[in-house]
Amino acid sequence: MKMKVINILIVFLLLLTGCLGGGPKKYSNKDELVFWHSMSGQMGDVLKQLVEEYNSTQDPAMKVRPIYKGNYSSLIQSLLAGIPAKNLPDITQAYESWTSKFIDNDIIVPLEDYFRALPKSEQDDFYKVLIDNNTFNGKLWSIPFNKSVPVMYYNKDMFEKYGINPPQKWSLDPEESEFDRVCSILTKDDDNDGIPNQWGYAFNVSVWIWECLLLQAGGRLVDETGKKVLFNEAPGRDSLEWWKKLLDRKYSFKTAGFDFQNNFAAGNVGMIITSSVSKSFLSNKMTFNMAITEVPYYLKRAVVVSGTNVVVLKTEKARQDAAWKFLAWLISPEITAKWAVKTNYLPLRRSALETEIFREAKKNDPYIEVPLSELAYAYFEPASSGWYNSRNIISDAVEIIMLGIKDNETALTDAAKKVEAELNK
Repeated sequence: MKMKVINILIVFLLLLTGCLGGGPKKYSNKDELVFWHSMSGQMGDVLKQLVEEYNSTQDPAMKVRPIYKGNYSSLIQSLLAGIPAKNLPDITQAYESWTSKFIDNDIIVPLEDYFRALPKSEQDDFYKVLIDNNTFNGKLWSIPFNKSVPVMYYNKDMFEKYGINPPQKWSLDPEESEFDRVCSILTKDDDNDGIPNQWGYAFNVSVWIWECLLLQAGGRLVDETGKKVLFNEAPGRDSLEWWKKLLDRKYSFKTAGFDFQNNFAAGNVGMIITSSVSKSFLSNKMTFNMAITEVPYYLKRAVVVSGTNVVVLKTEKARQDAAWKFLAWLISPEITAKWAVKTNYLPLRRSALETEIFREAKKNDPYIEVPLSELAYAYFEPASSGWYNSRNIISDAVEIIMLGIKDNETALTDAAKKVEAELNK
């Protein structure tokens, strides 16, 4: 219900914006730029430190003031409420679906000309999938910021105990599936009460992880137009069938929220698949040797990039230029490396790996480059404004399937109709 209310608010306020004219104004002081964000805890502390470094070392004409606006739902509500009031920041985090709507309503400025003014060698230094992810109709409108991919964490001690290696592939046929075989070996019911005391795998219902499975099975979320749904075809059904059968065979269990990470950290689960950013949380709780590897695949390797980007709100050109100056610093090799090392988000460019801070981190962390290796086969979600609500529809369908309330075909068909309605609004 909350997401439906937000969606209605988006439509209403953006329609209202079109009647206001002149573009959104800023409440910032003339000598500062305001940056709205949703980075809390350790991530927020790192962002604050970086902004302080920029303000103190770059001698900017306009200093940057970061303001935490709560979680992403709170951030989008603040942005939408600020549109008719003409009370907006200069810079903000934004998902692609938000960016698409902002473009349609002339609220943000393209960053294409700024980016293309960089030397060609610098442009090519950025990971292509991250630039493509921020490109709309052939033009760069935002820059990547807190980006991550899923990876597989596994209990290295447990694997060594049983003399096995982490699985590289999964298959619909359990006899051919490395993942199923490893789960079977790791799952133990020592007291024979029918409930394992040690599990091969644990997870939560995540649209993000299912998207990866769908792509690995040869499927697609939508067609080239972005208006027709394809996730309810055979690859979508097959990937969900395999995922649910891990539950049915009692190789795995499903938790609410991020409890599966706590179960893994407690040492009674062999494998989990979750964000590369979760490494910070897990590392602080480990009582065993943890290892990280690439996500297992089926017909092809595929992962989906997650996280937000940064956009610049429309205002006077001098302010836009000042905003780009800050963003250009933020995506420089040294700073994106520092952000990556301290948060476990992805560095945005290859030269970041050659910085001193990254090389030092690599000495202490043999797995630091695992997420980066996945960018060679990374994809991203549809960027249309209708995708924001569509993810919630898909999440409900996956949950219903996992609970056994509806079969794969029925649940996905129902979800496809609703998602297509969202994408074609």
